[in-house]
Amino acid sequence: MKAERRVLTREELERAARKNARLKDVAATGLDLTGARLSRLAGDFMDLSRANLSGAGLLRAHFMDCDFVAVRCDRADFGGATFFQCDFGDSSGEGADFGSAHASITWWDRANLPRADFSAAFIAHSRFAAAGLEDATFDRAHGEEVDFRDARLSRASFRNATLPDADFRGADLREADFVFADLTGADFTGAVLEGAKFGGATIDRARFDGDPPATEPRPLVADHLTVLECLREGDGQRAVELYRSRPGSWVTSALHHCEHLDRAATEVLVRHLLGEDSLLVLHRTCRNAASLIQQGVVFDIVGPLSALLGGGTAVHVPGPGEARFTMNPGLEAAFALGSLMCRPDTGSPAETSLRAGLDGKAVVVERCAAGLTLGLALEERWTEIEELLSSGRRRVQQGVLRGLERRIEAARESARKRRPWGDVYPVFAIFDELHGHPDAELAKFAQVRGRSIQSMRRSLTGTPVNRAGA
Repeated sequence: MKAERRVLTREELERAARKNARLKDVAATGLDLTGARLSRLAGDFMDLSRANLSGAGLLRAHFMDCDFVAVRCDRADFGGATFFQCDFGDSSGEGADFGSAHASITWWDRANLPRADFSAAFIAHSRFAAAGLEDATFDRAHGEEVDFRDARLSRASFRNATLPDADFRGADLREADFVFADLTGADFTGAVLEGAKFGGATIDRARFDGDPPATEPRPLVADHLTVLECLREGDGQRAVELYRSRPGSWVTSALHHCEHLDRAATEVLVRHLLGEDSLLVLHRTCRNAASLIQQGVVFDIVGPLSALLGGGTAVHVPGPGEARFTMNPGLEAAFALGSLMCRPDTGSPAETSLRAGLDGKAVVVERCAAGLTLGLALEERWTEIEELLSSGRRRVQQGVLRGLERRIEAARESARKRRPWGDVYPVFAIFDELHGHPDAELAKFAQVRGRSIQSMRRSLTGTPVNRAGA
């Protein structure tokens, strides 16, 4: 069963905006929203591709991970709106207003937006590659490492903009206005600069045609975006060096993005992180590795994961804005091994390692049973899961339930990303059966774990978990 995004009408979108409701995983693809009043509309993972937003008002709207691909937005008002990891690729429209918008890590590739207004907008790490932005206004805009490669920016205004390390390579900047702009470290190689004005602009370290070759590479910043770039460019050792310069769990954010990662480079970083002393780094690295493996990235990390199975558990002391949670890198390593069971080149050693752990210490037994169950469930080897449940060993049985729970979690994540996720109905059937198990302790444990998957079951099948033999 494949979860589809709920399709909304124009009236539902306007009602949500009036009520300040937050929308998630919904679609308004191709919808005619001409002149719609959508101020303060908030949404996560919304699909507005090919919608007509001409003349629409979206002041101070808030969007995360939303698709605006090929939208029409003539004279649309996005003033003060927030966009994070949103895609405006191939969008079009004249005179769209993005003034004072916060549009970090947002993509405008091939957009055709003449006379667009980005005055005072925050556009850090955003990309306008090959975009048509003739007569656009970027006065007082700010943000580092903005990508304008091959963009059409004739007569565009960047007065008083702050755009350090911006990339204007190959851009058409005829009669563009950079008066008093901060262009420190910007790259104008191959750009057309006929009639462009740079009066009072800061151009330290900026590169233009005719400059001598750079003698030293630009120093990289140790943040997850730079590490992500290293992984996509195949430089795993550089990613490790960046982490060494600033150790911390921040680096694991780079592993959330599976798109276009170089496998070998990512494995170099993952293997290094699996040897760290920080439980938080180990916990998150194992979880990210399991996610990447389930999405088809094959790592040769059976050895490092097996060494973590007996690792300790601790409570994460939350920082500002963080939640309190229990770290269990040993359990996460077991789940990663379970994911490796499904890969032809790592399946046998991963399964051997987990089965060997069933004869180890009590806590290791439960972890290995959980990881083994995840691998068996991903391969739909239900008979072997039933054999583990009938073993009579409490730690094994509890581990089986945790493994089934993780299988449901993996199915939900797959459904969110609209990928086939396989059959999880047998998993729910096992939970239902165990609610009435003669062993009271096992039945109670099944009920406790079952409560944690109620919302997931409802989203995947439309029915709630059966409770306590009901």
